[in-house]
Amino acid sequence: MNGNSSETLEGNIQEQTNILIEYWNNIDWQHIFFSTVIGIIQIIIVLILYLLAKKIGNRLIKGSFNRQKNRAENPVRVNTVERIIVNIYNAVLVFLAMFSVLEIIGVPVGSLIAGAGVIGLAFSLGAQDFVSDIVNGFMIMMEGQIDIGDQVVIDGTWGTVADTNLKTTQVKGFDGSIYYIPNRKIEMICNRSKGNMRADVHIRLFPDTDTEKVRSIIRQVNKEKFPDYPTIVGEPNIIVHPMENGQASLRVDIFTKPGHEWNIQWDFFEYYISRLSQEGIKLPANTLDITPRAK
Repeated sequence: MNGNSSETLEGNIQEQTNILIEYWNNIDWQHIFFSTVIGIIQIIIVLILYLLAKKIGNRLIKGSFNRQKNRAENPVRVNTVERIIVNIYNAVLVFLAMFSVLEIIGVPVGSLIAGAGVIGLAFSLGAQDFVSDIVNGFMIMMEGQIDIGDQVVIDGTWGTVADTNLKTTQVKGFDGSIYYIPNRKIEMICNRSKGNMRADVHIRLFPDTDTEKVRSIIRQVNKEKFPDYPTIVGEPNIIVHPMENGQASLRVDIFTKPGHEWNIQWDFFEYYISRLSQEGIKLPANTLDITPRAK
């Protein structure tokens, strides 16, 4: 009985071994070798074409935009559009390269895309925020509402635009913080870099102060200091008006290029106070507060 079982087991092992040997011998190793080599060569060609297309395409895009920058009134806007076009172009190249490689190695890309469509439909409700970001970001770009480097106030967030794309807008605060704002959250933009800005310098005066003398001193300071500030444009306005507490207020409106209004406001406040004191003009102890210097 044991002898018959042993013979049966040996027979099964021999039969399975013969099947494996026959399967191994029937494999067309030459075909597999050449197919693998051809596939590797095709993948290498795809990668070379991808790198060439990326290098040549990016160079052509940047060259085209460089010519636009030389003629554009707003080079920053051209830089913003250039970055978006380059990112879209590179994303399309990556997709095509991946599609080609998957086709070469035999992955059914068509079935994957169809499956992805079904999955995408299932997740469409969850992607509403993403779509809103893209749509709102596209409108912001098309209308030229902001550019990289602009000083803005976006829904209460003050700072400089560090980056902007179709999904998010990055704003760098005056303290160095970076705010990542989803485009769908942007409801109001105050762009302080689209035209000349106004630096308002306020100084309180006693009601019996000789305002004509004060105006003369202010004009003299402006004459001396304005050449040191090439960002100042136009002539300032000097206005004196009464205050509710019985005092008077001197206001000097200095117009500047975008982004320079805060520093000029602070500097000229110091210049005016110092010169008025030197000329014997007495000032109230509590002067007006002004916006602190941007860091």
